[in-house]
Amino acid sequence: MSVRLDLEYKEGLDELGERVKRDRSFLVNEAVAGYLARQRWVETHTREGLRQAKAGEFASDEEMAAFYDRVLGGKQV
Repeated sequence: MSVRLDLEYKEGLDELGERVKRDRSFLVNEAVAGYLARQRWVETHTREGLRQAKAGEFASDEEMAAFYDRVLGGKQV
């Protein structure tokens, strides 16, 4: 498989590779693995959120107030 990269990315990979003693191929594989993991996480959680919404599983006002207290110090957005 071949991929065309912007010169800026290629140079960045080469510079990073020199510092961490890894070749460009290793770094690209690591980057792709991280990207795929993040996308899978987003997709899984989005599907679960949609499932919960369709099932009418919403947080109560009390649960939301507790969330705001815990995470945002009581500030609601």
